[in-house]
Amino acid sequence: SPRIAKSALDRTALPGSAVVDEKSIIGQDVTIREGVRIENSVIGKNCKIDAGAHIADSVLWSGNTVDAEARIASSLVGKGCYVGRSARLRPGVVLGDKTVVTDFSYL
Repeated sequence: SPRIAKSALDRTALPGSAVVDEKSIIGQDVTIREGVRIENSVIGKNCKIDAGAHIADSVLWSGNTVDAEARIASSLVGKGCYVGRSARLRPGVVLGDKTVVTDFSYL
């Protein structure tokens, strides 16, 4: 089962259709919507991961929003970033704090 911080157990929303693997760590106050897949990743506190997003081999610091159907692979996402709907972050991408990646972008 995924490692969810003890402080986050009562404050993390995880619908049944979401998949978070056992190598992932989820912080407190994280919202994970339907159909999300998180693999071998760390998600910081106060993040929102919208429906159908897929995050693999990545680290997202706190306060990030990942919009629906976005794909993040082997990337580092700073604090307070927004990754738009259906955006793609390829392996090696590093986003500084408060970066906005617009919908359908490919980085």
